Amino acid sequence: RATDDGQNWREHRESVALGEQAVTTFDFDFKKHGSLTGTVTGLAEGEAGGIFAIKGDYELTNVTEDDLYDFGDICDGEARPNKEGVFTIRELEEGKYTIIAIAERHVIGEASSFLYVTDTVEIKAGEEASIALSLN
Repeated sequence: RATDDGQNWREHRESVALGEQAVTTFDFDFKKHGSLTGTVTGLAEGEAGGIFAIKGDYELTNVTEDDLYDFGDICDGEARPNKEGVFTIRELEEGKYTIIAIAERHVIGEASSFLYVTDTVEIKAGEEASIALSLN
């Protein structure tokens, strides 16, 4: 076992078969990670939302419903906000991230609509960044 900051334990196991009197060395590179805590406002009561972190600085325009579903496949971290809109994404490598908050809005008698908002944030190793997003 090893730890990168004294709080988040990471474990890695390797099995190697060695012959008699053989010697080997393992070098492990445990990257330091940070986390993101934030809030998202504008969710209607009972409405589900998702927060996605994608490493890099992306400008997203004309996002379609299909695009929104694809974010889960390409993201580096994700979270669901609690009923107060608070969320946390842990284990993010250092760097700049595009953060995307999405929600599907259901109105009786109307077609569903998707709302989204993006922003960027810098994640630093061993630190917790924060962000506030609004779907209004």
